[in-house]
Amino acid sequence: MRRRSGLKRKRGVRKVNPERRARLREVQYGSDEFMAWIHGQACVLCRYRYAADEIHAHHVVSRGAGGTWQSVVPLCHGCHRFVHDHGPAKARLATGVDLEQAAREIQARWVERVAGPEQADAA
Repeated sequence: MRRRSGLKRKRGVRKVNPERRARLREVQYGSDEFMAWIHGQACVLCRYRYAADEIHAHHVVSRGAGGTWQSVVPLCHGCHRFVHDHGPAKARLATGVDLEQAAREIQARWVERVAGPEQADAA
């Protein structure tokens, strides 16, 4: 294999740390049960219920900005593309849905589902 001129690495590529990757996945996406539940929900913008493999988990606060599983909302492919292409403000104008408020409601529904209504009210 020929080496390209001018493209030398100072360090080698770091190996993937599986423990760190699992920890980040847990913080950013929550448990596998939560993600399965998110994929079973209707799109929060168009409110249409798609098959689980057609629902995307959209971070209202981006992962790079510190978004966690608590800022995830279910969006269909079309709505997800619209939010990324035009921004959440235009999506709010077009649909009347505040994604941040929707994320809080989704999180509250999940906590109630997992903890039960009595414990969710205390939290």
